[in-house]
Amino acid sequence: MKLPFIFRTLFKCGIALLLSSISNVSCDIFDYSNYIDINDEYIPSYVDVAYGTIPNGGVYRFLHTTTDYVIRVKAGKLNLTTIMLINNIPADIFVEEFIRDDKEVVTITSYGKSILYNMERLFVELSSNECKYITQEERDDFVGGPVMLRTDLLEKYMHPVIDSTITSRDGRLTILYSVGNKGYDKKESSFSFLWYNQLDFIISPLLNIDGVSRMAMGKAVMLTSRITSFLPQVRQNGIIFTIDKTGDREYFLKMVPSDCGAAASRNMISESVKIGQILPIPAMDRPDTVIMDISMETEPSFDVVVLDNVKKGNLLLYGQQSFLPIREVQNLYVKIRDVSNDADIYSVKDDEFIAYVEKFYSSGTIMYVTVNTKKLESPDGAETRIIFKNENVDGIVHYREIGDDEFESYNSLVYDIYRIWPVQHEIPTHLRGLDMSEISPLITVAYETGFGV
Repeated sequence: MKLPFIFRTLFKCGIALLLSSISNVSCDIFDYSNYIDINDEYIPSYVDVAYGTIPNGGVYRFLHTTTDYVIRVKAGKLNLTTIMLINNIPADIFVEEFIRDDKEVVTITSYGKSILYNMERLFVELSSNECKYITQEERDDFVGGPVMLRTDLLEKYMHPVIDSTITSRDGRLTILYSVGNKGYDKKESSFSFLWYNQLDFIISPLLNIDGVSRMAMGKAVMLTSRITSFLPQVRQNGIIFTIDKTGDREYFLKMVPSDCGAAASRNMISESVKIGQILPIPAMDRPDTVIMDISMETEPSFDVVVLDNVKKGNLLLYGQQSFLPIREVQNLYVKIRDVSNDADIYSVKDDEFIAYVEKFYSSGTIMYVTVNTKKLESPDGAETRIIFKNENVDGIVHYREIGDDEFESYNSLVYDIYRIWPVQHEIPTHLRGLDMSEISPLITVAYETGFGV
C-alpha cells in the first residue's frame, strides 16, 4: 500500500513538522548512534570513499555504506535523514557531497528491498549551521557540469557508477571499465543504474596506469582526459580508452618509456592527425584557440590527453600533452603556457601544427619544456623539437629557447640519468661541471647513499 507523500517525507527527512514549502524545511538536531557524520574528518572502516571534482573549483566526495552500520546521515548536529526500513534486509546508503566555496549540496540515496519503493533519494543544501531540502534541478544547477572522478587502479574501491566487465581482446581476457549510467541497465553486480539521468560522470584523472612506475616510489602516473571507458593493455604497456561525446571510437595510448635510456621523444598517441588543408594558414586566423597549460592549473581541451608524473630515472619526472585526432590541426591556434606563473612559452606558426608537448620537472619545478611541431605540408614527416628552459629572474618566471651549445647539458640531464650510482663510483662524466642545484637538491642523497630518490 502506498503511503501518503507527507508520511514518506517525514520518514525521509526525520523531521517532526512539514512546513508549507519543502524548500524551506529545516533539518532537526539529533544526537543518536549508528550514524555517519559528513563533517567528521574520521571515516570509519565500514565506509567506502571516492573523490572527484566539479566545475569552477568545486570538489566531490562520495561515501558508501550499508544499514548494517548506519541508519542516519548527519552534518554536525544536523540530522539530514534517517533511513526507514520496512524489514531487516540490509540496504545500501550512498552520500554525495558537492562543495564549492562556502556552499555544499548533498545527495543521499538509499537502495534495497527494505527501502520503500526500493530507492529513496533526497537533495540537501547546507550553509553555516542550516540546511534546506532542494530539487534535483537545483542540485544540477549548482554542480554546473560533469563530475570528474579520480580513479586509481591500485585502489580496491571504485565509484559504483563505473562498471567493470570481463571482455576478450586479441584472444586475451581483460577488464573493461566504463561509466555505466548512460542507459538504464539494471545488473545485480552493479549500482550504476542508480545514477541514470543523474549528472554526467567522467573518469579523470586515471592513476597508476603504468606498470613500471607502480613499482617505484613517488607520485602515481596520472592520465587526464574526458575518459568514459578504458581497457588496460598490460602487454603493450598502454591503454585503450574512449572519451566523452565521441561515441564508441577507441584511442590507444602507448606509455612513454619509464626508467629507460631512450634518447628520442615519442608521441604517446600514434594515430595520424586529422588534417584538411596542407597549405600554410595564418595562425591568428585559425578558428579554434587551444591553450596547452603545462602547469595543469586549467582544464585541458576536450581533445587533449595529458600524461603526468612519469618517473624518468632517479631525479626527474616527465609529462606529455598530445592531441587526439578529433579536430583538423590546421584550424587550431595553439598556445603553450605556464598558467601558474603567467608565462607564455610558444605559439604555433603559420606553416606548422603542434604534435605534442613535453615537460621535465623535479621537486615541483618545471625545468625544461619541449614543443614538437610538424609542417602542415608534410604531416607525416619529421618533427621539429624546440627546447625551452625555465628561468627565474627577480621572481619572474619566463621560458627561454636554449642555444645549440646548451643541448648537450639538456640531453645529459633529461635522458641519461637512468641508473643508481654506487657510492664508490665517481660522478658520471656527463654530469661533471653541471650546476647540481638546477637538477635537484635530492641529487646529493643519490651520490652519498648510492640510491636514487
